[in-house]
Amino acid sequence: MSIFSKAIPSPFVGLQPFRETDQPYFFGREREIRIISSSLLTPKLTVLYGPSGVGKSSILQAGVMPHLRKQPETVVLYFNEWQDDGFLELLRSRSRAVIPKPSSSPRDEEMTFDEIVFEAGQRIYLLLDQFEEYLFYHADSDLAELFDTALARIVNAEDVKVQVLIGIREDGLSQFDRRFSIRIADLLANTLAVAPLTWEQARDAAEKPLNVLNDKYVKAGEERFEAEPTLIERILSEVQYGVVEVGGDVGRGMKSKSAENSHIEAPFLQLVLTRIWNQERANDSRKLHVKTLQEIGGSAKILTTYVQEIMDELGSDKQLAIAAKIFRYLVTPSGSKIAQSTEDLIAYSDAPKSDVSKLLKSLSERQEARILRRLASPERYEVYHDVLARAVLEWSSHYLLKAEQAEEKARRDEELARREHELEQTKKLAEEQRLRLELQRKNEELLKARELGGYSLQAVVGAAADDATPVEEVGQRVKAAAMDSVTFYIRKKLVAEKSSLLLRGVGVFFLIIAAVLPGESLVFVGGKDLLKMSIEFYVCLAAGAACLTIDRVLALAERAKRYSLVASELNRVVNSFNLNSAAVTTRSQLLPLIRELQSEVESIVQRETLGAPAAELSVGRIHAAPMTSPQPYEGEPPQAGPVSG
Repeated sequence: MSIFSKAIPSPFVGLQPFRETDQPYFFGREREIRIISSSLLTPKLTVLYGPSGVGKSSILQAGVMPHLRKQPETVVLYFNEWQDDGFLELLRSRSRAVIPKPSSSPRDEEMTFDEIVFEAGQRIYLLLDQFEEYLFYHADSDLAELFDTALARIVNAEDVKVQVLIGIREDGLSQFDRRFSIRIADLLANTLAVAPLTWEQARDAAEKPLNVLNDKYVKAGEERFEAEPTLIERILSEVQYGVVEVGGDVGRGMKSKSAENSHIEAPFLQLVLTRIWNQERANDSRKLHVKTLQEIGGSAKILTTYVQEIMDELGSDKQLAIAAKIFRYLVTPSGSKIAQSTEDLIAYSDAPKSDVSKLLKSLSERQEARILRRLASPERYEVYHDVLARAVLEWSSHYLLKAEQAEEKARRDEELARREHELEQTKKLAEEQRLRLELQRKNEELLKARELGGYSLQAVVGAAADDATPVEEVGQRVKAAAMDSVTFYIRKKLVAEKSSLLLRGVGVFFLIIAAVLPGESLVFVGGKDLLKMSIEFYVCLAAGAACLTIDRVLALAERAKRYSLVASELNRVVNSFNLNSAAVTTRSQLLPLIRELQSEVESIVQRETLGAPAAELSVGRIHAAPMTSPQPYEGEPPQAGPVSG
């Protein structure tokens, strides 16, 4: 079971300023609280100034306000919400709620802010904090004129028990002076500067809040809240101004020789303590250990984690890309922060003005997640704390590197996909080309066979158109050309038959020789006597088998039958032509018979070339197949001799 109770709060506030409710845990500023509170007793106007992040708001809310409230007949009004145009109405509403009405009669609902102050019978402490934001957001408007006038009336009124404190960054003092010096005499006569925490003040701010927890929540005999002494010294050495380095040596800030007189980054101190507190609570421990800080990675690592978590909250890739670009111009390569105007940041980001303004507002106005701060006169932005500068630069570098790597990967993937597509297209085109070449080759073989087999017949048919050639002579030439085709296939048939007979004869001869060869010796194998054959037996046996196999593979006998069928079919059509042309006496009667003969001869030869079954070759007239889709050629192309087409 956890030793922590949900009622036990964190005594540290991180980068947020301390509020009035955090007063029990606010230590280290006791001297400043007394000085500021005393300065408010007599002068009508006090100006409290200091650099951003020094702790002015924490001092006012968690220190000065509780101190002033202890005075009798006193009203304390704190206000710091200047961004919206309704700030004056909000201030009037707060005044009505805080400042009591002296009489029992109802208060006029139309009373202005300054009229409510004038009506009060008690002493009023009006604390107007972060006043530089008012100067920035309301520079020249009717609303600004109303408030400027009301504030001047309150400060200049001698018969009103009101003390005004203006909390402002030191870079806004000059603008404040220009804005109100004419309305308020001796405007800067009573000014107080807030300095950074000293080493001793920072030690109190880190250790004493744990004692408060012990007094409020720890019973006798229970484990107390405490921090290892070496942890506090280690943290203070790492959160000094200008000590922490973010990058290769994360968390290795060292204590300087004059550490006891060094100034401490108060918000950074609170951020580190908050992170360690949360980790120890997760570990169910009430003691803050040096080991925990080391496991986290040191103070600088806490900074980078803080920046990363805030940037992750943006969510939008567009906003992250803009932030990565502008951060490079807000931090120098050596790690120092530098202010840039809004117009320059818009130009550096290469993004729409509305998007850049939205980002700058998101990173500068939320106290719980603030990375940037806005400066006035003119409007500029810089990193919120000096110590955040390197963390911001590191985040920007990592983001841009990841973006470049992602872009490069996407480019490589796109290039790879393009190459694969091109390769696929190339393979497809190559396959198409191969098919075209194969088809062309087969067509060329077919055409070659047709030309070899039908050249003389085509020439004769062409000559038949010559009127000078007698009809009888044309008929004789056509018969002779057609018979050339018959003779061609008869020769091929004879060659195939003779080759087949020769191979089979030689094969049978070698097999007979092998059969009659005597054995050389007996070999005892597996309990039996086997006859061992001579080498000549195996040679003859192999030669005989090879001859028979070649005859089988070449199918010479089948080819001989095929050529015989073709010759027989060609002879049939020639005889038919002879019968039909015997009674022809005129050229007009002979030419159709010649063309029919040519067509039938070409059809038979083409079918044989394309490898038609033998049954088809022996059935009457055969129609030619399309030339564009030839089948695999099985026969040997004619080598010589005219053959009909």
